Amino acid sequence: MKKEVERIAPESSITNQERLSDFPNDLYDFSRVRGLYNPLHFVVRLRPEMYRLLEAEGEVLMASQIEPSRLDAFSNNPSLLTSISKCSGAEYNEVSTRLCKSMVCATPVEISAELLKWLEASVTLQDLLKQDERAQYSYENLPLRICFAKHLHYAQDRVRRPDFFCWPAMFMADHGLWHVDSGESGELFGRHQPPFMATLNGEIRPTLFEGRSIERTQQVGDEFYNWLVQYDLVDQWIVRDGPFDLDFRALNPAYTPDGIKPTVDRTFKESWGVSLDDFTHVV
Repeated sequence: MKKEVERIAPESSITNQERLSDFPNDLYDFSRVRGLYNPLHFVVRLRPEMYRLLEAEGEVLMASQIEPSRLDAFSNNPSLLTSISKCSGAEYNEVSTRLCKSMVCATPVEISAELLKWLEASVTLQDLLKQDERAQYSYENLPLRICFAKHLHYAQDRVRRPDFFCWPAMFMADHGLWHVDSGESGELFGRHQPPFMATLNGEIRPTLFEGRSIERTQQVGDEFYNWLVQYDLVDQWIVRDGPFDLDFRALNPAYTPDGIKPTVDRTFKESWGVSLDDFTHVV
């Protein structure tokens, strides 16, 4: 005998704009930003000396969530055209400070420095970084733990080397303009690789970081995927009409609905006390 567990459908009368009306900051479509800062977009419009300035502006824009059009005046400011010659941390801080001061917002480095204050004052965050170093995390909300630990590590290095994260290509190969410490660059690049990467066949696999075993890396990856699937199922339960969609081949081409269902259903039942087959769709 199946239990009747009603799935809650969204109120069709509520628009997306109304749902976001109480969000604390303005939201922008950042696909516009990707187009705005595509180098090909500027090939016939801008002089070469503006490229590095635009890279700095792009990072400020993404960190501060500012409407792209509000930066036009700075792109055309002659005093900024010669402000970046060595892609140094000092040049980055000068330009980002000028841009952010005019927009009344903190610079990307200041934002990272504020995160480090949280880290210094919080035993919980300090423990999170220790978990990340060992790749042994508390199980609760595992994806959030992994992502925020990466963000804290990024903040630590961004405060120290903002120039590398704004102009990484200038520090990844010898070019004769200034000395490049390839060892430090390689270490920074390796430390801040994404935790997951896609293979040529579309499978998403966990990244193997130095000092971590293949077995432990795979276990964390499996747990991470499991959490993502459970998040998605809960989202379907609450706001989507129709039966559960178990097509998770975007994570792994081998995750067919029939093949993944036993594992997904077992975890779902452990969390919520009901099986996916216990639901009856209420029209």
